[in-house]
Amino acid sequence: MSERTITGAVVGCGSISKLHLGCMKEAGYRIGAVCDVDPDRAEAAKGNFGDEGTRVTGDYEDILNDPDVDVVAVLTPPVLHASQTVAALEAGKFAYCEKPVVRTLGGFDAIFAAEESSGKRACFSPGRLRGRETPAVRHYVDAGDLGDIYRVEARHWRGRGRPGVDKAAPWFADSSKALGGILADMGHYHMDRALYLTGWPEIVAVSAVAFRPFSDDVPPGITYDVDEHALILARTAGKLTFTFEFANIAFFDSWTTSTLMMLGNKGGMHLTKGRREEFRFLTQKGGPGRFVEHRIDWKENKRADTVIYEEFAAAVRGEGEVRTATSSREALVLHEIMAMAYLSSHEGREVRPDELDRGAPIFIKP
Repeated sequence: MSERTITGAVVGCGSISKLHLGCMKEAGYRIGAVCDVDPDRAEAAKGNFGDEGTRVTGDYEDILNDPDVDVVAVLTPPVLHASQTVAALEAGKFAYCEKPVVRTLGGFDAIFAAEESSGKRACFSPGRLRGRETPAVRHYVDAGDLGDIYRVEARHWRGRGRPGVDKAAPWFADSSKALGGILADMGHYHMDRALYLTGWPEIVAVSAVAFRPFSDDVPPGITYDVDEHALILARTAGKLTFTFEFANIAFFDSWTTSTLMMLGNKGGMHLTKGRREEFRFLTQKGGPGRFVEHRIDWKENKRADTVIYEEFAAAVRGEGEVRTATSSREALVLHEIMAMAYLSSHEGREVRPDELDRGAPIFIKP
């Protein structure tokens, strides 16, 4: 007997919905419903990815009340993420939500409670970078070829590309809707990958600067109060130290450049994406002081979100777990780092986790 088809639905049919809907289709889903306040966008999503039976609606409750929907993708502006994720879980659906998730750290409590009571899971999009080259990096890390990792640097710089100003929807630039700037957006992806590859070590202190040096270059009528450059030093309980740097504008290169560097006492790894893509691994396996360099072109061809939706399908069938996407507990860690970074930047000092107020807004205007 063939396995039943998994039914997916999306709430929010903006630009990111094309990725989600396409990956649902690649994972063998039927698109059961598309929801957006703009009926034209919802109809376009149905036309591109759905079938005659796909429901088009402007009311999220229609999706929650549909017993055929198994997995809901929450793709609305971040201010709605937490409440809509909780609603999906309480309706008996699995939820895959974009980032960031909550306005306050205490917002995760309702997500944890809904997961516990429903038996379903919510997962989040920062794990998107766990695909492509990352499995190759993970191979070296898990094999112990880097030895004890003591230093990790992750960087993502755009030549120019401020969401809400230079591209994408205007809400990206408005902290009341976006819940943060570059740190809450691209920062989550790159911090997630760095922490994932190092086993999610405990972060004991953060020192950071978040700022907006180009605030005068904004079209009229746009609310623009989010950070566009952030620099973070994060210390762990051991010797491992992270530095993260993210910028929506950087006079470094006209291209977007992302790098990940990991240094251990037996080897080092450098992954870069920009004008060129390169993965290098250096080791002393040739003997002390004799470096051996490997350059690797291998990439995982299947999109990470397709893998994530395949894992959701297995979870719906009771045959597996969602491992590629960021879990709710891991998402909390990312938000704690973000909260420490914004507070550190605001007060000009190092911040520890026990200083965070779980009821206070995470974002503090730079």
